[in-house]
Amino acid sequence: MDARIENTLAQFKQAHLDGGPHLFRAETAFLSFLCTLSAIEAIAGYRYGDIIPGPGERFRNFVENYFPPAYNPHAARLWDFRNGMIHAFTPRRMAIIRGAPLLHLTLDPTGTPVLNAEDFFDGMVNASEKYTAELQQPATLQQAFLHRLQSDEGGAIHVVVVGFGEVH
Repeated sequence: MDARIENTLAQFKQAHLDGGPHLFRAETAFLSFLCTLSAIEAIAGYRYGDIIPGPGERFRNFVENYFPPAYNPHAARLWDFRNGMIHAFTPRRMAIIRGAPLLHLTLDPTGTPVLNAEDFFDGMVNASEKYTAELQQPATLQQAFLHRLQSDEGGAIHVVVVGFGEVH
């Protein structure tokens, strides 16, 4: 596989997959949803790039094709949730919680679907791993990924961690 793809996937892993679990504390759980949504949008962009125009369609298709089937009925609502979280810092049309896996994807008393932070994150991790495994073979998927890396809407992920005089 092209080194640019491998590097971007390694950066994605560092930023999203390795970093996500650090946000499951009570005071940062809200932020875990933002990071999970950001990860979905990023990986959906690499998967679909110009094949599917528009970030909403890419996001919904990624949820429908890579997340467990229980998420399929919620794909459009998850995009609306993403918009609320990103643009207004509000969990529009979703009830969010952490540490309550038995409530994940159930309906609260108002009929609103519940997202448990840890389960939502795990769904994203599994979906990204499913895509990464799929990416190993077809040259067309790798070409779409490379094209996305070079596009104005995409680009590579580059994470630099600075601490105590060291750059990692």
